Amino acid sequence: MAAPKCNLDCFNCPFPDCINDELDQSDWAEARERDAEVQVERDAANQKPRYQRSEAAKEKARVLSWWWYQNHKEERRVRDKAYALAHKDEIRMYKRAYYLAHREEIAAEAKLRRQEFGDEINARRKALREANHDEFIAKSKAYYDAHKDEINARRRARHAENPEVRRAKEKAYYDAHKDEINARRKALREANWDSYNARRRAYYDAHKDELNAKQRAYRKANKEKRRAYYEAHKDEINEKARAYREANKEEFNAKRRAYREANKDRINARDRAYREAHKDEINAKERAYREAHKDEINAKAKARREAHKDEINARRREARKKKKMAEQCLNEAGP
Repeated sequence: MAAPKCNLDCFNCPFPDCINDELDQSDWAEARERDAEVQVERDAANQKPRYQRSEAAKEKARVLSWWWYQNHKEERRVRDKAYALAHKDEIRMYKRAYYLAHREEIAAEAKLRRQEFGDEINARRKALREANHDEFIAKSKAYYDAHKDEINARRRARHAENPEVRRAKEKAYYDAHKDEINARRKALREANWDSYNARRRAYYDAHKDELNAKQRAYRKANKEKRRAYYEAHKDEINEKARAYREANKEEFNAKRRAYREANKDRINARDRAYREAHKDEINAKERAYREAHKDEINAKAKARREAHKDEINARRREARKKKKMAEQCLNEAGP
């Protein structure tokens, strides 16, 4: 009669006692793994606080933890992911509450970490953004759209706390990275020109009165400041304006003509009203300008007369001829 054979299912053994007297390789591996797990549990139950352990005990704990993690990595990852998905809202609320309760401590730790590893962190973030640019932009926009009011309220509150300090920081950063920032803005505008203009036009149309009132109030309140800035940077401003007009002359003139043509009556009425209200001031300025630039004005007038001499003489002769004919008609008509 053949000897009964073990089915290796110890928990459901059909025999009253174990009949397997030999251990194969898998049994030894299972035993070692079970012993290691038991040892880990035993050490966890009996271990001293970390600061009271010897260096050898700390090293042993590190080795055992690393061994356990390497042998259960995938299992742990699957379990953690399932738990996170099942308790997503709870985890988010906990993290939010923890952050609010330890905000200053977290900010201080983050600041120290940035000071120590700032370049490495920035390089890693930049590489990640460049590799996933479209996804990054979409996520940022979705988050902003969902939390727009909260984000803007926080920004306004932070700005209201220390407006001068924040302005100084922003100006210092802009001055240090001016060319880079302007190039980035220009590239972004050119890539999204139509949507950019549409957004600006829509915002302006919706807030026209408010924006114009703000601009008028700002100009009125900072008249001297704006004048001082202009006087200090006059040549630079005029040079930029001339260069822009020269580079975009046709477009610039076409826009001005189209605007004047579309708003002719309003512009003429506004100009007349302004001249009427500031007549004396305008005349004084014009007289002062003519007096200060007399030679230049006379030279320009002389050059213009020389360039259009024949045309001017022809107009004068035509005017004298008409005047003479009018006098003859009056004399013939009699008293």
